[in-house]
Amino acid sequence: MHKLHLPRLGQTMERGTILRWARREGEPFEVGDILYEVESEKAVNEIEAKLPGTLARITVEEGQECPVGTLLAVVADPGETLSEEEIEAAIAEEGGREAPAASGGGTGVRAPSSARAQRRVRAMPKARALARELGVELAAVEGTGQGGAITVEDVRRAAGAAPGEGPRVRERRPLGDVGRTMARVVTRSWHEVPQFVQMVQLDASALVGRRRELAGQIKRSHGVDLSYTDLLLEAVAGAAGEEPLANSSLVDGEILLYEDVNVSVAVATGSGLLVPVVRWAQALELGELAARLREVLERARSGRLSAEDTAGGTITLSNLGMYGIEGGTPLVTHPQAAVVFAGAIVERPWAVSGRVEVRPTLTLSVGFDHRILDGVAAARFTTALRRRLESPNQEG
Repeated sequence: MHKLHLPRLGQTMERGTILRWARREGEPFEVGDILYEVESEKAVNEIEAKLPGTLARITVEEGQECPVGTLLAVVADPGETLSEEEIEAAIAEEGGREAPAASGGGTGVRAPSSARAQRRVRAMPKARALARELGVELAAVEGTGQGGAITVEDVRRAAGAAPGEGPRVRERRPLGDVGRTMARVVTRSWHEVPQFVQMVQLDASALVGRRRELAGQIKRSHGVDLSYTDLLLEAVAGAAGEEPLANSSLVDGEILLYEDVNVSVAVATGSGLLVPVVRWAQALELGELAARLREVLERARSGRLSAEDTAGGTITLSNLGMYGIEGGTPLVTHPQAAVVFAGAIVERPWAVSGRVEVRPTLTLSVGFDHRILDGVAAARFTTALRRRLESPNQEG
């Protein structure tokens, strides 16, 4: 007999959500077979079996969230038959902790008595997950599925029929796994990180001209269309090298200054906001940056991000210029020290040598962890970023 526990799939991973079990209780598997899918740190990972066996008892169901190290399943080794007493004893060794609900409550695996109680109510896994989301008691729901099993539609009907005052609900949208992860991350950042934002408006003429000038060359050499996000990424990596505090973390009373600039780039997907990482950005040429960014963005949009794709970010870049947003107050993502938010490029009157010209302009909003950077250190980073975008050929 051996046990499956939730592994740590990234440096900052604390919890994960079991999205799907590829094997059911009683099914055998071999080394390398996919056992389950888990979402962690805004990535979905398929977990392979390291040893052969048969799933004797699943202790964390699909849709449930649990901390790293939680017992997920008890496995019978090849040729082994486990009794109910042996399975219950194996679970009890873990402390008999109750499995958390998908909404985030609880801290461990389901107790044996709870497991037996769950099995007395026949419900599809997705129906159980939805019931936890909507706060529906499955024991009170009449199942219309095969053999009286409770379906997703049964749960939705039960939720809609619940009495209560207030405005009528047009639609219920479960937050979803990516949404729960984002909510947890931003809530932690808001509560734990004292933050401030510096905003600067810059002349984007050089930025626009550089993109136009290099687009053909980058297309020929790396096969990608050069974007403003690529140029912003290059500038962020360079500015972080000039002001190392912007590329650091506060850990156990010490500031860790990172040698590598790993830029987390925010991207919208059908399942929510994801933040894949472009690693070693300080060491890559512009064409390499553009190609690397395109690779991780494509994996993000197709739902193929791995834990490695989202782990280890040291600073964040968010560009909402394509939506016409000109400025904002971005949140620093714990444990990073800075986040760069780029707005839309907008033509404005601009003073040039005593005269007024219409120039393309860009507003940068840069958020900082005030425990790590004071206003002066932050200004050094913001100024370096501005210079690299306005005068890319000027030495720092």
